[in-house]
Amino acid sequence: MDRATEVKLIVEAGNEMRRRGVPITPARVENFVQTRAAQEGYVAGQVAAVERALATPGNERLGASVNTETGDVAVFVAPTPVGGGPDDAPAPGVMLSPARRRTLELERDANLLIADDDMSSAGARRMAAARAKALTKLLALPNQPA
Repeated sequence: MDRATEVKLIVEAGNEMRRRGVPITPARVENFVQTRAAQEGYVAGQVAAVERALATPGNERLGASVNTETGDVAVFVAPTPVGGGPDDAPAPGVMLSPARRRTLELERDANLLIADDDMSSAGARRMAAARAKALTKLLALPNQPA
């Protein structure tokens, strides 16, 4: 809800409570504003506006969440794949230093051991296998020149 609409509804809440002879409290004003905004279809308008904005070309990686009680909108950007493209290929020029490669190899090997360990829980084995797969993909990057 924009600031002008919110101020208008707050003033309207105060006037309505004075007319009824009800004590004005922050909780009552907030309840009035939220109820009136919902009645006026503010939230539905917010949702429609967000959907239109997300549908425009160039916003494919954007997402949004609309609070259906207040109409507040939170916009977020989806993370890019490792390579920055849809195929998740490494970005051109990305290389691993020997020290980083060794660290990743040790981590991958440890995760493979956990994935093969019958004493580990099924969830731990599954997570370790997924992490080992991701590390294997990273290890496919070329070595940094010496």
